[in-house]
Amino acid sequence: MKDIVSGIFYLTDDAFRVGEFIDCEKAKGTVESFTLRSVRLRSPNGQLHTIPFGELGHVTNFARDWAAVDFPLRFARDVDLDKLRAATEKVSADIMAVPELKEKLLEPLKMQGIAEVADNALVVHFKLVAHPGSPGGLQNEAIVRMLRAFPEQGIEFAK
Repeated sequence: MKDIVSGIFYLTDDAFRVGEFIDCEKAKGTVESFTLRSVRLRSPNGQLHTIPFGELGHVTNFARDWAAVDFPLRFARDVDLDKLRAATEKVSADIMAVPELKEKLLEPLKMQGIAEVADNALVVHFKLVAHPGSPGGLQNEAIVRMLRAFPEQGIEFAK
């Protein structure tokens, strides 16, 4: 009975849907199906977990609405921040010019600001907001483009 009552609350709250990746207290995985009594999660390694709703506990949904990626890069201490911001905007515009990448993004790449002043570097944070499921690949694309473009514009990374 506990599983059914809990299931009604999870389903009424729309905590997750089939196809979404969730993390609960018992397992992580993509929701393959659910009944009134339990949910079936496929873990990234392929295991199928059937978890009664009464044991599900706290649920974190990684696939709902949007996903933000915030990442740091280290630059030479004397980096021109205005030049860095302009270079970031150029890389962002280049990414947005690729239709397959633009459709995955909800917000373009942006320079957030200085996160840390170290002895030999300024640590600057960057952020992009994407549809769930694609932020890691977009982060990689942004970093590759930044590694290529910034030195061409005289922006040095920390050594």
